[in-house]
Amino acid sequence: MNVTNWQASSAARDSASTDGAPSRLFLGCAAVAAAWALVAGIEVDKIDSFLADLTPVHLLEDTLVTNHGYRDAQAVARQSVLQASTVVLVDQLGMNRC
Repeated sequence: MNVTNWQASSAARDSASTDGAPSRLFLGCAAVAAAWALVAGIEVDKIDSFLADLTPVHLLEDTLVTNHGYRDAQAVARQSVLQASTVVLVDQLGMNRC
């Protein structure tokens, strides 16, 4: 993702809130958490801190991303287009991470 393709805002931060517990996304789904962590290049026990370090932003234009689904006990990459104004999480370099 081009780093000029997004805008940080408090509205993005509010709509991306995880209520302080990002790992709830995977509660009871250890295999899904493991697949997600593998794609992110982190250890499963680092998911919370990884997500906490990301910044929510609004996309300014439609953006092509590599998304991942979960099938047959593994993450499966697929191309997706996220619409403008979609909230995504970016790292310190401005790269879309979630």
